[in-house]
Amino acid sequence: MEIIDAHLHLPRPWSQWKHGDEAFLDLQTELLLGQMDAAGVDAAVIISDPHAAPAHWCTAATARHPDRLATVLVYDETAPDITDQIASARKTPGVLGLRITTAWPRATSSVCGRAPTTACSAQPNNTAYPYAS
Repeated sequence: MEIIDAHLHLPRPWSQWKHGDEAFLDLQTELLLGQMDAAGVDAAVIISDPHAAPAHWCTAATARHPDRLATVLVYDETAPDITDQIASARKTPGVLGLRITTAWPRATSSVCGRAPTTACSAQPNNTAYPYAS
């Protein structure tokens, strides 16, 4: 039976990388494939993250190993060019799906839609649950 992990993120080394973007993408991809091999995973879907693994990193990893990797891209519904982003993603090889982050009601502050609190300011990127406390 083939094992497919449906939700992985690219590994991100915490040390400063001084060897160029292409080498960094190679490192991330090889680390991910090594982890998959060690766990007996045949294929995986990489989920992009605007802050840790941007879309172009994920699609680059997928392009390097299309037989083992696919990508789900994450977009912010409030982006002024969201329609263009979706149209572009639909044409990108290896993109399996899209995840659109939404918040309702729409945020009214730059962080999470209300006056900052401990919970809110501790999670500035929490667009899925802007009123979590």
